[in-house]
Amino acid sequence: MMTGNTKINYRQSKAFLEPSPHRSKLQTTRSSSSQPQTSTGIAPQSSNAVDHADLASASEALKSFDLTMKYGPCTGLKRLARWQRADTLGLSPPLEIKRILEGLPDDHPLQHNIWHGRV
Repeated sequence: MMTGNTKINYRQSKAFLEPSPHRSKLQTTRSSSSQPQTSTGIAPQSSNAVDHADLASASEALKSFDLTMKYGPCTGLKRLARWQRADTLGLSPPLEIKRILEGLPDDHPLQHNIWHGRV
């Protein structure tokens, strides 16, 4: 019969997760060639269009823009309309955001703020 604390924690160890001197802890052990290649379907509209490699960082920058209250509320507006309103009011929104948004098609999901369809 066991008495006291019956909860025992064991450290999980897996051979494929051992650290390697040339690989960071955040990388997976799969090679990039084994993962399927996905396409976003973004066709460049102009020379300042966002390419596929920058899409993840662009998404993070746009999310940060949505969460910055300095530029006013973002609900009910597309991101470019919010950027233009902030610029008109002299709030100096980041030009990177405008570059990203103008490089995306009008019907692209990144044109909408993070609350679109939720609120």
